[in-house]
Amino acid sequence: MRTRTDKPVTSATVTQSGGTTATAQDGDSIDEYGDNPFTATLLTDCDADPANLAAFMLAYYAIQPGDVPRTRFMSIKLCLSKRTPAEQFYLHQGLSLGRRILITGCPSTWPTGLPHQIVEGIHHTVGQLRELELMTSPVIGASHGVAGPWFRLGVSGWDGPDVVPF
Repeated sequence: MRTRTDKPVTSATVTQSGGTTATAQDGDSIDEYGDNPFTATLLTDCDADPANLAAFMLAYYAIQPGDVPRTRFMSIKLCLSKRTPAEQFYLHQGLSLGRRILITGCPSTWPTGLPHQIVEGIHHTVGQLRELELMTSPVIGASHGVAGPWFRLGVSGWDGPDVVPF
């Protein structure tokens, strides 16, 4: 397994194509980690979108002084050759992009939230050894490993406490 600590976003500038620009920054994070800007241009008709995206980037990617930056696995490689056919089938069919995974049995020295990841990429290798490689990102929420309060397809109920995105 290879891990990488995400660089915290400490300022954000988001521009609406042909419209408004919103900026936001976290002074405490800038003092500790330096200015790590996020910039984007949105093709949107809604004037509130730039401010919403700038606020989102700071809320979920800024790191407060003394906190541990979120960590992702750049690569988790699983050897499937010694797995049963049923386990191989599940790992091939049960994992999909966007699926949240939990890594169990990890050392207590791992950073907070590291066992909780979202699958961003899947690579299968069939040869002498059958391997499955996952590329992941950290679960995004106000707390490490705890997803935010928004609606999640396949998880949330229409009458639940999640925030519907539109």
